[in-house]
Amino acid sequence: MEATSPTLAASLQSGRPTVIEFYAKWCGDCKAMAKTMKTLEQQYGSDKINFVVLDAEKDANSQLVNLFRVDAIPHFAFISADRTLLTTLTGFLPPGVMEKQMVAFSQGVQLPFCGPDMCGLTPEQAMMQKGRR
Repeated sequence: MEATSPTLAASLQSGRPTVIEFYAKWCGDCKAMAKTMKTLEQQYGSDKINFVVLDAEKDANSQLVNLFRVDAIPHFAFISADRTLLTTLTGFLPPGVMEKQMVAFSQGVQLPFCGPDMCGLTPEQAMMQKGRR
């Protein structure tokens, strides 16, 4: 997976939004999501979104694991075209959730699903967003 992935540096320089997927070879949820992620990459990866895949257990990626505070996998980091971390999502995510997330991400609109960082929204804004989902 990581071997065919573009580098993070190249992706961040492209001017397109980037999703980073941290995985581990032993991770059952990572394996369960692999087909969905491959489909989404085929659908959005050619000209809308960069998909970067990183093995969270490789020493070469330890600095990024720490930077993105990866404490569960799979771990998805959504970075805007202007290189701002929008949110992170962890664990198994149903295909419909990832599809809705990618649609919004590719269009540059508010993401429908936010991790513990609430997509940079205030608690009040986050509560209002929940009503729109």
